[in-house]
Amino acid sequence: MPVELGAKDISQLVKKGHKRVENYANAAASAIRDYVGDYYVNPKGYEGDYPINLVFVALRTWVPNLVMNSGVNKVGSPYLSQLDYAHMLSEALNQLHKRIDMKSTMRAAVVNMILCGLAVLKTSIYADGLLIPDGFDSSFSQGQLYTDLISIDDFFLDPYCTSLKNSTLTGHFTTVRRQDLLDMEGWDKDLVNKLPSAWDGGVGNNEKASHLTRKPSETLEMIEAQDYVRVAEVYLPEAQAIAYVPDPKQTSFDDFLKVQDYYGPDTGPYRFGSITPPVPDNPFPVAPVSIWRDLNSMANDLFKKLMDQADSQKDVLLYKPGMEDIADAVAEARNGDSIRTADPDGVRIQSYGGGNAENEKMTQQLQFWFNYVSGGIDQMSGMKTGAGSKTATAVKTLQTNASITQEDARSLIYDVQAGVSRDQAWFIHYDPFLKAPMIIRETGKEPRQVVLTPEEVRGDFLDLIFVMKQRSMQALDPETRRVALEKFTVQTIPAGVNAAMMMQQMGVPFNLPRYLMQAAEEMGIADLMNEVFTDPTFQARLKLVSEQAGLDPGKAGKQSGGMAGVMQNGALPSNVPVNSPSQDFNQQAQMGAAQSQSDMAIGG
Repeated sequence: MPVELGAKDISQLVKKGHKRVENYANAAASAIRDYVGDYYVNPKGYEGDYPINLVFVALRTWVPNLVMNSGVNKVGSPYLSQLDYAHMLSEALNQLHKRIDMKSTMRAAVVNMILCGLAVLKTSIYADGLLIPDGFDSSFSQGQLYTDLISIDDFFLDPYCTSLKNSTLTGHFTTVRRQDLLDMEGWDKDLVNKLPSAWDGGVGNNEKASHLTRKPSETLEMIEAQDYVRVAEVYLPEAQAIAYVPDPKQTSFDDFLKVQDYYGPDTGPYRFGSITPPVPDNPFPVAPVSIWRDLNSMANDLFKKLMDQADSQKDVLLYKPGMEDIADAVAEARNGDSIRTADPDGVRIQSYGGGNAENEKMTQQLQFWFNYVSGGIDQMSGMKTGAGSKTATAVKTLQTNASITQEDARSLIYDVQAGVSRDQAWFIHYDPFLKAPMIIRETGKEPRQVVLTPEEVRGDFLDLIFVMKQRSMQALDPETRRVALEKFTVQTIPAGVNAAMMMQQMGVPFNLPRYLMQAAEEMGIADLMNEVFTDPTFQARLKLVSEQAGLDPGKAGKQSGGMAGVMQNGALPSNVPVNSPSQDFNQQAQMGAAQSQSDMAIGG
């Protein structure tokens, strides 16, 4: 047996490990309630209790700034003989991520990182003898490679570890049908039959986040009808084994439900993600929302006070005794009417109540501080450019500082997905039953259909390097893509062709299509350019164009595209400047004024 500890020992460690997570999970559940607000499930009775949900605004800004696409995998290797295989593996991962909707998984992971502090992702294959998919609502086909997002409510770890990577055990609780366990090989059928029905209780003294939209009693009806049970899946890295025990809060046995050798990447089945710096001597990162919540609560309390003050505001007509007729005339008068009186000061309107100007200033200050501690969401969302700053330098400084936080978080997210891609690639590399169909597009060639099979495997898996292309998980708006495409067509391509011709004259090899594709990747429009260079006659046409546009060294300065002309002008003579979106906006704004001035000149 690969596990030295007994089933009772593992059960006790699981119980203590889950207990250690409870306070962390309780805080996450409270943060999730702040995020969804009072109107998420409550139909009435809470009007005005939560008027400005700054936590929701922050997440609505952070998530799309970090993840809007599945991302582009780039697999490399220091060995030349392995590069073709690495490229094929990149394509396999890119198409796998679209097939399993990796974008949605990563967006949900970002939400967990912000609200819970920690995102736990598990990768495996849905097949007999391998890890069980999480939850009783999972739907995977046999042999499917999957990545699950594990709920922080169900996660547990070594109760004594100081970092996640040094935890002597990690795992999570999962709910599965009893009959499914009985149908799988290797399970102790007698113990499986003794398992109590699954429970849907809360974490500690609080309810789970899932209870926001479902009642535990209602869930229990379905659990009993389908005969679900709750088991703990425990990964033991030192033994490279997976052990299954019952939920120790329900029961424990002297023997394991099942013990098996772990089949998967050497780093284990789990990947952990956070966007905050680590806490010394603690395995849990700080949840960003835990820093925002107090300001969000204060802002809502003060805003409600302002609304109460505004509701209490009233105007009262005061008059001296004996001036009843004048008071009635004032009350009935319309705007612009005249009323004759010997004592105008004897009748006046007095305002009582109303919003306190100092409270309004304080509310604005709280909003400013919330923007500050949440990483500059005003700047990220475009709602504000400077948070009150009056100079261009101050605005630029704030935007730069916000981008530092944003880029750091984006880098951490990309590292997490690259790690998940590595885990997925391990199964593609080693599992003899996985076949990954893909379309390979090579610059200058027709697309070709490839099926990645074990016969295509090259080299050692440990020699492969996995990264996500920077900013590949972002999405450009149509106007920005249009401008990028115009710049690429009008500026990048002519400059690249000119560089290729100069290199040809110098006898230096220059891969023009690859240069252009790399430029397109950096500009974020590689998907638009993928099929541009697939014409098999491209190389021949390129050679013909080069010959026709060949330069006479003695007349280089007089010919279009000549090197001397390029050096003199700083660009190709045919280069056409392309406006940015802001320049287009300013140009359109000036068109009306220019036309008006022209009309005035003609009329004069």
